[in-house]
Amino acid sequence: MKINKFNQRHYYDPTPYQAFQNIDKEPSPLKGQVYIICQDVTEQEIYDIRADRFIRFALAKNKLPLLPRLNFRSFAESLDDQDELMLKRIRRSFMAQADEVWVFGKSISEEMMQDIRMARSKGKPIYHLTTTCEWLKGGVNHG
Repeated sequence: MKINKFNQRHYYDPTPYQAFQNIDKEPSPLKGQVYIICQDVTEQEIYDIRADRFIRFALAKNKLPLLPRLNFRSFAESLDDQDELMLKRIRRSFMAQADEVWVFGKSISEEMMQDIRMARSKGKPIYHLTTTCEWLKGGVNHG
């Protein structure tokens, strides 16, 4: 965006110009994006509570959380093959954007395993946490 140093009446006015220059220089408060993998639970209310906890935890760590199953719930809940394919595309896109991957919970479902394999194939760092957002030693090392 080009900001002019002159106001509407063509007088030199450096204050707005400098303000916009400073905005462009301000560092983003979020330092990277994290793809969140978590166990899908049958009770939607429990899933929402956990997802909210994971999102708040990521934001507290200055990370932008990417959680496609929550963001695109209508695709995740559908039994339609087209919607399932669309969700896979969305997951791949989110994974490509992520700087790292956080896996929450000790139980690993097949869908979580697919995401872990995808992360590994893209060389993403993978970290394992409990459902109460406590870091576990080392990364995830699933076969």
